[in-house]
Amino acid sequence: MNMGRACWMIRSLGEAVSVVAVDQSNTIIAGGWNGILTSWSNDGDLQWSTNLPDRIGDIAYTERLIFVTSGLHLVAVDRGTGEMIWQKPLEGSADLVFIQEDLVFVTSSVYDIEYNDFIDSAIWCFDLMGQQIWEQHLSERPWTIMSYDKGIILGLGRPKMGALAIDSAGVSKPLNLPSSAPVTTGINHFNEMLFGHSNGDITTLDNLLFRACTSSIDKILICHNGGIYVKSATIFQAFSNDFKLNWCLENTRISNVCIGFEIEQSTTVWLSTWQASQGKLMIKCTKTGDEISSMNCHKINTMTSNKSRVVVGDDKGRVLVWDKAMVNRKLQQSSIDGGDDENYQQTMRDKLEALKNR
Repeated sequence: MNMGRACWMIRSLGEAVSVVAVDQSNTIIAGGWNGILTSWSNDGDLQWSTNLPDRIGDIAYTERLIFVTSGLHLVAVDRGTGEMIWQKPLEGSADLVFIQEDLVFVTSSVYDIEYNDFIDSAIWCFDLMGQQIWEQHLSERPWTIMSYDKGIILGLGRPKMGALAIDSAGVSKPLNLPSSAPVTTGINHFNEMLFGHSNGDITTLDNLLFRACTSSIDKILICHNGGIYVKSATIFQAFSNDFKLNWCLENTRISNVCIGFEIEQSTTVWLSTWQASQGKLMIKCTKTGDEISSMNCHKINTMTSNKSRVVVGDDKGRVLVWDKAMVNRKLQQSSIDGGDDENYQQTMRDKLEALKNR
């Protein structure tokens, strides 16, 4: 399958894309390195575009509002019109934004170039109308936010490491993790949380599960039909739910990854690489690691997905969208490119059929 010709939509943001989001109705929101925030409908029509103070770092949303970190600010935007409702300056760079129980949590950090480390961090809590509820300053930077009871839990870097639970009133409780290395990422996994660490450990609040690799873990993904996927700088590993290694991709500089939609009933994982000024986007079967399709591309900065679409943003300002129905329909056609591509199409259909029968 020619991935480029199977792309459902390509739009230009007008600047390098820094973050993308897609909701369950397939509305797409994209933010750029210079502060452009744009929304497209599920049909691909431009809904609005607005300019915010600085680079868009993270996106969270409710039914009515979009919240983004933009440079030093937390900004609230109307989902229907793109109008900026309010903005709040933070102390240092605005990093992560998270919504829980009608409260908006956002982290900020100050990096000292001479010290070569973060010298101050904070967690802020606002209501949906922009009223500040509380703030707490920390000596370590939070690298991940997850839902925890009616509050949140932060995974922390140096010097304290571990995790910090904070309820909606701002009452905090330090939590030790069974690894002495800084937390770099985390994800809610069914009834527990998984934390990735800078030394390759994966832990829960109670147990050191295993050493996934020898380098810092950038991201942990969970597949809805089973499987845990771990990304570091140069290795991507696929584990079963009982943490047995199924397959891995080694010695490849992986820049971004997301779990994609099913292609002919095979769940997929999408990975982008960037090496020697050459980008590549790959689709692999989550179960076996076999490559379904790939294409050369510009440098990909961000990607995300829902059950029916995969959205990618690149350094050239393009937002590319693949749709589940269209990809599977293209796969069934005798030829996408015509001519020489027909044999490739049949080969890929045979490969996917073999994967389903394993």
